[in-house]
Amino acid sequence: SGSTSQAASIIEALEGGASALLLDEDTSATNFMIRDARMQALVSADREPIRPFITRVRSLWSERGVSTVLVVGGSGDYFDVADTVLMLHEYSPSDATAAAKDVAARIAGGAPPESKADRGMPPTPRRVLSAPGLIAGMKTHTGRASIRFGDEPELDLGGVEQIVEHSQVRAIAEACLRLGGGGGAA
Repeated sequence: SGSTSQAASIIEALEGGASALLLDEDTSATNFMIRDARMQALVSADREPIRPFITRVRSLWSERGVSTVLVVGGSGDYFDVADTVLMLHEYSPSDATAAAKDVAARIAGGAPPESKADRGMPPTPRRVLSAPGLIAGMKTHTGRASIRFGDEPELDLGGVEQIVEHSQVRAIAEACLRLGGGGGAA
């Protein structure tokens, strides 16, 4: 299922030493991202093997230092657990954190009860990859659907159907460098 695949992908990223997760609600499995109160009433947490991401996002940061950038357009329930909310208007971002927190305070809903009693993260998985990190000034090459940092193996983005132009690949390379502490331009 989509939720199992997405959960497995996140576990692999954590085992590989990821310090940030980039998620898009449009390409995520809905039942992985959130379970509303009605679904929780029908299927109790002890009968559901995968906990919704909304119940783990805070502990990913507080217990593991893993940031999450989540693009959402349909679930205001994340307002309750968000540190920062940016809103896009005519392709221009603005800080909507205060307004989102106000909406969350005024309108019932929000993060499901499971996240309010977050049991924390399971034990840190054994790292299976050695991630040397990114270094400032590292030679970077971007292709139509690939990125190479220095002599590291090529990062193939060919399977990401949302990538339609080279500038998107350059932006991903820049984000990787910044997240890795390199800070340079791709």
